[in-house]
Amino acid sequence: MPSKINIVITEALNTQTSFTKNIHCPFVPDVIRVCNLYKTAAAQATDDLVRITTDLPIRSLDRCIGVVEDSVGFNYDPLSFECTGAVSGQYTFEFDSEIDGNITLTLEFVKH
Repeated sequence: MPSKINIVITEALNTQTSFTKNIHCPFVPDVIRVCNLYKTAAAQATDDLVRITTDLPIRSLDRCIGVVEDSVGFNYDPLSFECTGAVSGQYTFEFDSEIDGNITLTLEFVKH
């Protein structure tokens, strides 16, 4: 029987390069989709692109789940990743530069 849940993550960051979240999915998903990835600047906007990586159990060469720029979301269509195991625990989201502002993303867990 197919299953799907969405988890919205919003994190206020103060010149940070990472944050952690406790995430629990009640089933082992086949796919994790990342959508609605958005970053807002707390002060002066820069036009810097920021790569986001994670230690979620996904099949990805570089663990990258998206790229964002101030007040611009780049994931208009969800990015889908094969899930390689259960999702239950504390997971880290890292950026390749400091973020001073808010980041929001939706994780969609899908079992076919």
